[in-house]
Amino acid sequence: LLREYHGPAAAEKHAALAGHATLGASSFDPVLKYLRVGALARYTFASRFALIADWALRLGLSNRDQGNKETFDLPVQLAIQATDKLVLFAEAGLVAPLSELTDRYTTSIGVAGLYAISRRLDAGVRFEFPMLTGGKATGTSASSDTRQLDLFVTYRR
Repeated sequence: LLREYHGPAAAEKHAALAGHATLGASSFDPVLKYLRVGALARYTFASRFALIADWALRLGLSNRDQGNKETFDLPVQLAIQATDKLVLFAEAGLVAPLSELTDRYTTSIGVAGLYAISRRLDAGVRFEFPMLTGGKATGTSASSDTRQLDLFVTYRR
């Protein structure tokens, strides 16, 4: 799968950088719409390992009075190509509102797996502690009590 993302030129070492934008919603009641823009950087080494960083700025588009404001996201992953069809990830991240970057940050850790069902379709699962630690005024209790499980499908053209 790491080779799929880099193309056939991915040999022992390969670096890639790409911009991205996402329109999304993080809640259903109330609906918190956002625009996330950023850059994805990937460095592949030893043909089966990659270090991935996904810097992004998330801009709240709705319900801004309910806390849906600008945040800075910095997730980092170590990817391991376990088999030709399976990639495993160890993840860590930082999220902070731009208005109070040093006071209200949260950190996260997690693990994930991505399985290639076909050449164009992947299925994945991620388990994460999204608020493991936090700044002095996070407004929520940062602890391992908060957990998140994501199931997802990725389609490549």
